[in-house]
Amino acid sequence: MFRFCLLACALLASHSFKALRFGPCPILEHPVDPPTFEGALYERSIYFDTYTPFLPNHLDCTTVEWPIANSSDLILGTDNASYVVTYRCNFFPKFYSHEEIVRTFTVESNPENSTIEAIEDAFMKNNINPKAARILC
Repeated sequence: MFRFCLLACALLASHSFKALRFGPCPILEHPVDPPTFEGALYERSIYFDTYTPFLPNHLDCTTVEWPIANSSDLILGTDNASYVVTYRCNFFPKFYSHEEIVRTFTVESNPENSTIEAIEDAFMKNNINPKAARILC
């Protein structure tokens, strides 16, 4: 019976929708002040630290009005002109686990390389892998 359970767990693990990270939310090293600009921004990418195999690599580009109403997200990076990187961590005390969500917003749907490099820098300064983000547009 034990072997069957072990085999079933191994086979189903690759199809898991969510796998929370153990422990409380991490303390970020480099949050920054909120941006001062307002207006429409493209939601360029989203990062989940949980395994979600059902998201395609490219989704439709959507715009949001900045600042986002009722958002308590931390700001990981911005130049107050072309991009914003936001961070949210949800802690689940019952499971003593958390999930992290990082979203990037840009003024242009196809930003310049310097903007992409600045976004990646904001990720790396906070120990988040920029290559794991799903590009939305």
